[in-house]
Amino acid sequence: MLEIKKLKDLEYNELLTLGVIESDEDLRDIFTEDVKIPFNILFRLSKDNELNDSIKDLLITIFDKIIVTKKEFIDKYLRLANTDGTSISVSEPTEVPIKHVEEVIPPKIEEPVVKEIPISPKPKKEKALPRRFGKNAIVKEIEKQDGKTTPAQLAALSTNKLKNVYVNLNARLIKDMLLETKLLSDEDYRDIVATVTIVERKLEKILKKK
Repeated sequence: MLEIKKLKDLEYNELLTLGVIESDEDLRDIFTEDVKIPFNILFRLSKDNELNDSIKDLLITIFDKIIVTKKEFIDKYLRLANTDGTSISVSEPTEVPIKHVEEVIPPKIEEPVVKEIPISPKPKKEKALPRRFGKNAIVKEIEKQDGKTTPAQLAALSTNKLKNVYVNLNARLIKDMLLETKLLSDEDYRDIVATVTIVERKLEKILKKK
């Protein structure tokens, strides 16, 4: 497999990586295919170290496979770093002005007697499942099981590998489409199309199960 060459060794920083992604349309398209959270919230979660594992993994992958391989992204990363974080802002909640209301003493009104009608308690809602379960979370579950892996966990780990394959291929294809220098050959493109078709057909029945 063709390796992507790093142009510069940069120290990974989660906030700076988010800033570069937000500033570039192509990177935003890649990132927001999997992450639908607004960037101002992502910056706040990152500052509080509350991003989930799947988002952290995706940010590291984009940093390693794309940002450090293209001069334009490296320059943006360094500019953000040199501004001491001022270019990466976390928007504060807007305060809503409260209009002055004159105090009025209401007249006394006798409230009608209302009989209480017993209301049956609402059924408890089931806890919502996470949309994604990152590799780090899976590994922690396996460790709790004394290293014994279930078939579902093995499949989840393989799916995580598939996600990384997608990110790597997408980075190469973006370069081939936007830059004059081509990384892949026509035969490589045909192999990609054929492989995706095989995977779709193989998983077609599985994906129909709800």
